Amino acid sequence: MAGKPTYENLVEHLPQRVFIKDLNSVYVWCNARYAQDLGISPDQIVGKDDFAFYPEELADGYRSDDRAVMTSGTRRDIEEKYRLAGEERWVQTVKVPYHDDHGQIAGIVGMVEDITARRLSEKTLRASEEKYRILVENAGEAIFVAQEGMLKFVNAKTSEMIGITGSDLTSRPFIEFIHPDDRELVLARHMKRQQGLEAPSRYSFRIVTRAGVSRWVELNAVRIEWEGKPGTLNFLADITERKQTEEALLLSEERFRVAFQTSPDAINVNRMRDGLYVAVNEGFTFLTGFTWEDVKGKTSLEIDIWADVAQRRKLVEGLRDRGKVTNLEASFRLKDGSVKTGLMSARVILLENEPHILSVTRDIDEFKRTQTALKEADAGYRQLFENMSDIVFVHDEEGCLVSVNPAVSRVLKFNEEDLVGKCLKEFLADTHKEAFQPHLERSLIGPTEDTIGMVSGDGRTCWLEYSSTPFKSDDGRTYVSGMARDVTERIEAEEKLRLLQAQLLQAQKMESVGRLAGGVAHDFNNMLQAIIGNAEMAVMNAGENDPLQRHLQQILDSAQRSASVVRQLLAFARKQTASPKVLDLNDTVSAMLKMLQRLVGEDIDMIWIPGHKLWRVKIDPSQIDQILANLVVNARDAIAGAGKVTIETDNAMLDEVYCSAHKGVAPGEYVQLMVSDDGTGMTEEILEHLFEPFFTTKEPGRGTGLGLSTIYGIVKQNNGFVNVYSEPGEGTTFKIYLPRFATTVMEAREKSEYQSPRGGTETVLIVEDEESILDIGREILNRLGYTVLSARTPSHALRLAGEHTGDIQLLITDVVMPEMNGKELADRIVSIKPGLKCLYMSGYTANVIAHHGFLDEGVHFINKPFSLRDLAAKVREVLDME
Repeated sequence: MAGKPTYENLVEHLPQRVFIKDLNSVYVWCNARYAQDLGISPDQIVGKDDFAFYPEELADGYRSDDRAVMTSGTRRDIEEKYRLAGEERWVQTVKVPYHDDHGQIAGIVGMVEDITARRLSEKTLRASEEKYRILVENAGEAIFVAQEGMLKFVNAKTSEMIGITGSDLTSRPFIEFIHPDDRELVLARHMKRQQGLEAPSRYSFRIVTRAGVSRWVELNAVRIEWEGKPGTLNFLADITERKQTEEALLLSEERFRVAFQTSPDAINVNRMRDGLYVAVNEGFTFLTGFTWEDVKGKTSLEIDIWADVAQRRKLVEGLRDRGKVTNLEASFRLKDGSVKTGLMSARVILLENEPHILSVTRDIDEFKRTQTALKEADAGYRQLFENMSDIVFVHDEEGCLVSVNPAVSRVLKFNEEDLVGKCLKEFLADTHKEAFQPHLERSLIGPTEDTIGMVSGDGRTCWLEYSSTPFKSDDGRTYVSGMARDVTERIEAEEKLRLLQAQLLQAQKMESVGRLAGGVAHDFNNMLQAIIGNAEMAVMNAGENDPLQRHLQQILDSAQRSASVVRQLLAFARKQTASPKVLDLNDTVSAMLKMLQRLVGEDIDMIWIPGHKLWRVKIDPSQIDQILANLVVNARDAIAGAGKVTIETDNAMLDEVYCSAHKGVAPGEYVQLMVSDDGTGMTEEILEHLFEPFFTTKEPGRGTGLGLSTIYGIVKQNNGFVNVYSEPGEGTTFKIYLPRFATTVMEAREKSEYQSPRGGTETVLIVEDEESILDIGREILNRLGYTVLSARTPSHALRLAGEHTGDIQLLITDVVMPEMNGKELADRIVSIKPGLKCLYMSGYTANVIAHHGFLDEGVHFINKPFSLRDLAAKVREVLDME
């Protein structure tokens, strides 16, 4: 027969009645005990259905139950009352599906058990202890009584945690549900505690659920008398998520640092090969009195922290044999000479590819004193209710509290009389009040679990994990019994972790784009240089009426626009060449106002509010022009029709409090440049991507998406930062903070006036490894009247310099070349031709001649791509310098 059990002989002798039916509810097997109740033999039952032995109504119900089990594929428990031999009896029938060799449901297996005695016992227990039974049965924490290695009582949470019904649990040794690696420890401590001997009353270990899944739990146990014999009362909390969170935190140095420094437990890290301390947290100092300076470069033996050296040996042996030690109770000598008891767990971890020991120690002196007091107290359900570490409360159908335990004072800072008789809604955080009524309605129907925010007596928001179950009182009213655990620290730590991860991701993304921009700029600018140079030469060679003029001008315009895009990318990447000057922002902004007003148009009012006695800043004036132009254009585009744009400056002192609330900000003195508009504003989603290159909300053709990323790069290059405030429909404010330059020296800003290209008769040596750029540079310089020597390689340039009998007044050289860079070439040629002046050219600023984008003192530089007029002016400027 498919699916027939292989332990038939064993099942024959079970006290329960056992039977097997096929898909049509026909009996295919039963044990003798089942047949005995019907007064016949098993052979007389096999091959028939329930209609042969029971009244039609009853048999029809059995068949419906069978079909429900086979259809759902799940277990079904039925409790029924019968009258046998003139006596009422209660029986429990458990039906489960069984499968054939192909995994298909082939029928059901049933087990019938007489539970009359248990029902009578339960009825008696309910009558005498109904109030506290409800609290225990519906507690969110697993509670059980163990005696002589057997489970004598379990609540529903225990059954749920293990995945086995209470009746099955109390009929088997509890050690069966302990992880094999932890059984010896747990059983030994249980037996010691039951015998009245010293044993840790709070520790963690692993259980194995019915499904074979390992879960970490924390046990809190006390010795009690149960039915006249010694036993233990145990509280079991599932801490698997906490364990997983702890291990996940260790994967990230930042997450580890947060957990490490904020943990109330003492945490220390020691190098395994020599035992030297490499880190301790504030909890370690609080517990032992030893600061980091006290233990730095020392071992635990050197600071004499072990009151019992044998306990240290036990720790070392455990780490050596298993790589970890859990819940080692040890005595520690504090800095002041006193001794404390701690519960220590340690494991071997790898830091920088070297084994270290991570130790976590919890001060259990207070806990041990509490446990001693509990042992002396009267055991019972009231004791359980009064001494739960979590909040336990009962409320009525309207959500009014009728009972709370003392834990509410510790967690929420309220006395019991402050809460009883009042509605829970009064104490909820504002963000949870709206959801109170739906949550209350669900809690009156069945078990619920949720996380809620409550305002404590001292005004803090406390986060509580809440579970509840409804029950009926004797008068038929519905009440809800609930338990809440304080998880504020975990919630806040998870939120901090989420924010830190988001910040790290954003920084990495911006840095990657910056590296990409700098990487392509050199080659791209070289290509643009060849295009612009050749196009300008073609324009000069063609006549004014030549039909090619229009096409050549379009080439020049497109190349210049491309060069502008590259410059903006370099600004974002902080690789833009800058020549900073000490200046007053008020003067710089005032000089730009007419141009800015033209940008916004006549329909938009521009308001200028200069700051009083403004501090100086040191920045390239052209970068201020870029910042203001981009911000004002964005403000204009955000305003539909008439509106207002306001530009302000002011001094700003930023303290630690401000900086802690704004990422990437350092305390100090700053000059603030603020641009505000009353336009459409932006959503949170847009603000998250605001400074990313090529991100734009404008329609195609109205923007490249590089304006704000350019501002970001300029401000960061000058050690400043940007804050943006905006809401949809409320406008936008950009606040740019630039560091104060502590000097009164002002540098005049150069006036930009148009001048025709002016040449000369000096001798110029130009060195460029790109032949097309070398050709165009040579031709431009020749047209300007200079005597030109040209070389494609540094070695060729050195040879020309050595062979040239006359003076060479100027060296124009690319920065990045084969053989050697431009700076090295210049140094060597100067040794041959003293007094030689040098002009560097490159697609972006290299560290050879600049640091962090700022040119070294006395260095002359021209950005590629440059125009004929740019090169002519720069060459003349360098040659004319004294």
